[in-house]
Amino acid sequence: MNSDPKNSDVRFNQDFSQADCPDGSFIAFTRSESRAIGALAERAGRLLTRNQLLDAVSETGSEKNDRNIDFLINRIRRKLGDNPKEPRFIATRYGEGYVWVAKTGPVARDPGDVFLIVGPVQGANLLSDAPGFDQVVAEHFAKQLRGLLGPDQNVVVKADFGLDSGSAVAGHSLAVHLTFFRDGGKMECVVSAKSAHSNRILYVTRFDIAPFVRNGAALQAYAARIAPLLLAKAWQADTETGTDHVPLPVAMHEAGNKADNAQISWPQNDLRLRTLRAEHPDDPSIMLMYATHLHTKYVTRGRDLFYKGEDSCAVDEAEIEQLVLGSLDYAQSRPELAIIAAKLLYFVDRGYKSLALQLASDALPKCRSVASSLSIVGQLRGFVGDTDAAIESLTQAKHLSIKGSQHHIYVLVLLCQALMAAGRRRELAAVRSELYKASPLAAVFFEPLFSDPVSPSLRARGVALVLSRPRAVAVLKHLHYVSARLYEQPEHSENTLRTPINLFVRRFGSDVVPNEIKASISGLFEKT
Repeated sequence: MNSDPKNSDVRFNQDFSQADCPDGSFIAFTRSESRAIGALAERAGRLLTRNQLLDAVSETGSEKNDRNIDFLINRIRRKLGDNPKEPRFIATRYGEGYVWVAKTGPVARDPGDVFLIVGPVQGANLLSDAPGFDQVVAEHFAKQLRGLLGPDQNVVVKADFGLDSGSAVAGHSLAVHLTFFRDGGKMECVVSAKSAHSNRILYVTRFDIAPFVRNGAALQAYAARIAPLLLAKAWQADTETGTDHVPLPVAMHEAGNKADNAQISWPQNDLRLRTLRAEHPDDPSIMLMYATHLHTKYVTRGRDLFYKGEDSCAVDEAEIEQLVLGSLDYAQSRPELAIIAAKLLYFVDRGYKSLALQLASDALPKCRSVASSLSIVGQLRGFVGDTDAAIESLTQAKHLSIKGSQHHIYVLVLLCQALMAAGRRRELAAVRSELYKASPLAAVFFEPLFSDPVSPSLRARGVALVLSRPRAVAVLKHLHYVSARLYEQPEHSENTLRTPINLFVRRFGSDVVPNEIKASISGLFEKT
């Protein structure tokens, strides 16, 4: 290992866990050391107090002692061969803290990797009685936001962000702006979140800094309360923008995931929506989003819910009903949302079907997003037995959606459901192939539902063979709840369930079909 690395030749990697030396050797740093180097180097030339460094390196729940920072800095200096009397990397400000003084420091982060920027930070010059507190606040917010985001969504503190031409960072999605100012005798801070995509202010709050200047735990608790709101508001804004192009449930999913991530984000969205509802319990847009979210729970997670006995259909239906009715005036002001409200009222099946169909019919001519609206209306038309109109609507939505997108896959699934219910198996085979090409994983999930009921495919039989009896029961309950029970014509309900029932009865016997499903499709067993 090089005991005296040259300042200009040492290259730190992105997370500061290692430094490469010109002779080919390297210096490895512990987690605490790399965090301290990162905190200092990202604010080169600026003083960081011992408390600020302690917050940067401390693990949650660990015992904190600011004297430990001195030992930590000494270890880093020994590894770097840095003389504190003639520092090349870290200078001491006696009685205050430490400063990164290297002229050439760590390898800069790729700006495209930055998801969120805490900055700009303005008004620090007014904190004469609390010097450095602006950075303390910024780091507390950054720490909380990092804990809420994925490992590939970097959070950086950039105090001068946007204040001069050299401070721009491309590719970020969100900026959290901190402004300190005096109001009378009080020193306060305004925290605002701004979308990089729309340039829209998403959230603003204001607080008195006095209770937090010498109480790090209180500041941490405050940042922990506000940080989820900042992210939830950003997600809500992305969702609302998305509804101009895709149905609300698809927009909610896409806002919660990267474009290449097909993972269902229901648990994350649940946290976001609960955070928003706690802050704005009477906001009609959030109410409608939460109603959609409850419906999505059964669409995306219903098999597991029924398998584990965690379904609460009646309770959730009552909440969906209450939320949709409470937001109906708002929904009718946006035709795309009115159609979603119609779908949800139809789903709860509490005497609103005629109202739901009228609501969707009135909204459709006013919709700007034709593909989005046709996909929902097409599904509703299928439920009431208007099969030709349903398939025409869904086929148009398929052609109008972006090939391979989440919306495209969503429409293909709805079209397969409509064709299966109508018994139009030749057309179904072609659309099913499109679905599996767009989403290969869909084949495992949907083949036992969409395969030919008389001569099911090898894949469908294979999936049925690996399912346990409780899992098979859960599949039937799920399909019945989210689809089969909603068809007005008994034949369409029977067609929807025909393939999985045939597969599972052959393996487990007729008792695998729950009694409530048998009662609702009594004609199926005579026809199979």
